[in-house]
Amino acid sequence: MEVSVISVVDKVDGPPSRNSKGLGLSYKINKGQRFIFERPDLARKRVAYLQTIAEARSHESCLVFIDETWVFDRMTKKREWNDNTIPRLPPASIVDEYSCGETAAKNKGRRAIVIGAITEEGVVPGCTRVIISRRASVDQDYHREMNHPMFEEWLRECIPRMQYVAAGRPVAVVIDNAPYRSRQLEKIPSNSSTKATIVDYLRSKGVEVALDSSEKDLLQEVAHYITLLTQLHAFVSSRGGVGALRR
Repeated sequence: MEVSVISVVDKVDGPPSRNSKGLGLSYKINKGQRFIFERPDLARKRVAYLQTIAEARSHESCLVFIDETWVFDRMTKKREWNDNTIPRLPPASIVDEYSCGETAAKNKGRRAIVIGAITEEGVVPGCTRVIISRRASVDQDYHREMNHPMFEEWLRECIPRMQYVAAGRPVAVVIDNAPYRSRQLEKIPSNSSTKATIVDYLRSKGVEVALDSSEKDLLQEVAHYITLLTQLHAFVSSRGGVGALRR
């Protein structure tokens, strides 16, 4: 069988060609031209996240994704199907005969934060909690309402339920980088700390400190020690085979 290839691209003797002009392109010196690109740091984080998820699945872990959002007790949809045969301001007789509904904005009423957990099999029973917000509804950042104690209390209550759904498999909780989802369990000495503070911290942990140790040596000792103590997910991991994955 003979196959003929027909080129639909104009021969380009030099820029610009007719096709380029047809696409709205012109060949000229760039002057603040906008373009879309992918940030390399975000690409690396995405690859690391996907590799971590793949490793957890290879170990047959039960992935539990947790997140939260906000709702209002009088929340309505911005757009929905309306009966155009009913006037905007109907008389009482029509209101009595038909359910005309109530006009309300999507952010009317008290705001609540909804936090829950979900696996590939669906929502984890007993893990959905509705927390009534005490902030003004105009404050759209619901993350300010959540805090470490509230999140940790919810997590402690829900870990047994996650383990029940996992049915013997290790649980891997997938969380984002919201500030209340990880914290230092105690203050760790840093480069700005005094030598006496660093020594007191190490000795309180049972770490032997040489009298002639420099501040640099002491900070290295701290760096070796804090890997098991600093993050909340390490604390969670010690509770019955539950690990935390960042997304």
